Amino acid sequence: MNEEIYDLIRGFEYFKCINKEIPFILSHPLFSSSAYMDEDNNLKNVTYENFNEVVELHIKRLKDIVENEKRIGDKIVKFLIHINKPYRLEFFNLLKEKIETKTTYNELLYWIWCDTEFPHQIGINKAVLLFKNSKFDIKLFSDKEDFEFYNNLNEKIIIYRGLQGKDAKIRGLSWSLNKEKAIWFANRFKQKGNLYQAEINKRDIYAYTNSMGEEEIIINPRYLKNIQLISYD
Repeated sequence: MNEEIYDLIRGFEYFKCINKEIPFILSHPLFSSSAYMDEDNNLKNVTYENFNEVVELHIKRLKDIVENEKRIGDKIVKFLIHINKPYRLEFFNLLKEKIETKTTYNELLYWIWCDTEFPHQIGINKAVLLFKNSKFDIKLFSDKEDFEFYNNLNEKIIIYRGLQGKDAKIRGLSWSLNKEKAIWFANRFKQKGNLYQAEINKRDIYAYTNSMGEEEIIINPRYLKNIQLISYD
């Protein structure tokens, strides 16, 4: 792992606040709590004054873990395991060309994609390119059951997407075959959101996964057809 990747970590903000006495903690690639253990194993809090020092301490600990691995693939796996969930896909994208095997690429992408709450945060175009990468292989990305399900899909299918908020992207990669599950996504923050229906050709589907019980269809949003806002109770 070169120093550039750690410099990117150093560039992340941690605080947004009303005033310095009451910081509002957002998150950081290496920690999401204001509490941390110092080098003497004393419990302390992150502050404005010690923030850079704490970041360097976490980077040092991460380096110690990563550099013990001999293979670059193992280094990347250990690195990503210790990155907080919201940032994993972004760092995977930065490291993707260093991943040596298709198996490692697809196993990591599957794990991170399914484990990330909002994978589209890295940007739709960047997300699409992860699945258009030459290392992507649906057989290696999917488990046996999901791959068989994908193979049995019709050449054209109806899919659904539930969204909340004015800035939510309709043309995202993640849709569902299950209308009720899409409605759940539209309502999950106790606000009635929008439900969309669209058509997609099988050739424009990257993968199917039901690992989270969501009957998720991962697609290239460029090729969505007949997108409709539909009503629901």
